[in-house]
Amino acid sequence: MSECKSCPANESQRDLIITDTIPDTMTDTFSEELNSRSLDMDIDFYTPNMGYSDIESTHSSYESQSAVIAIAKPINDYDNNNFNENEMQFVSELISAINHLKRNLVAITVWEPTNFDDSFRPLMYKHEESISSFVKTCKSLKAFKDICETDQMTLFKSGGIEALIFYRYTRFDYDNDWWKVVLDTGDAIILKFDMLKQHHFKGWYPMSRRVLHSIRHVLDLDLNIIYLLLPIILFNPDQPKLIHPETVRFQQQLYLYLLQRYGSECDTKLAQILDIIQDIRQLTDIHNQDTRLKDPKLLGPLLREVLDIELPPVDQYSLTVL
Repeated sequence: MSECKSCPANESQRDLIITDTIPDTMTDTFSEELNSRSLDMDIDFYTPNMGYSDIESTHSSYESQSAVIAIAKPINDYDNNNFNENEMQFVSELISAINHLKRNLVAITVWEPTNFDDSFRPLMYKHEESISSFVKTCKSLKAFKDICETDQMTLFKSGGIEALIFYRYTRFDYDNDWWKVVLDTGDAIILKFDMLKQHHFKGWYPMSRRVLHSIRHVLDLDLNIIYLLLPIILFNPDQPKLIHPETVRFQQQLYLYLLQRYGSECDTKLAQILDIIQDIRQLTDIHNQDTRLKDPKLLGPLLREVLDIELPPVDQYSLTVL
């Protein structure tokens, strides 16, 4: 892990949540930073020739064969969009890093539980897999590696879980009104959206419906916007335990800058896009509250570590053979 680097000047006054646009005075700063990073970007994660077919062939296992799902529009040719060459390298690094989240798993058997609680164990297994994959995604981003190890852990324990929940919701199949989750074993679980009504946290269902509506109608099911939002969610400078929040804020602003550069609609819809982030944070709070009510022994070790949940002490008599 690298040591924390000092924050570029003038960025400490910016606040993502209350800022709708990046002023022109900041544009040169971001452009220079992107140019600098493109020169020393890790070759293992830079894929400038990644095209539309490459993205489509690695869709997440959460997707079904429905046409109404999030899709990636081609952005590999910077002459046909608003990105310049240096910005395209930065975006390519992000797309390559997100490939860690995508797995081409084939469903052998399909199971549709009728009770929400019945899906807990297989979904917990999937949570563990997703956390492990997202760690690899984060470590593939130079912006993340440039942050000190302590702040990396702080960000992952907060924004990392929020980003994973957001990504999970973008895998929703709108035609069939479900999530299709394929496990490593080849078993697939169909989770109908209406099953969320059974959850004991009554706010889960309406908030989930609101988020899914926003992903479809505000983000237009555009995976490129979704990809850019993942690091924006991850790099949350408002976490109280951060050692260098201004460094994190600058990283977040870089991806926000790229989001605004992606298209004019992103600029005009920015306030609505930021509202989605707030909704995701509320969903994450519900998820974390629910998880902490579970028996810690039923949770995966990675999830316990991320949420700082400890196993209860073992009774000294529980291991005695009678």
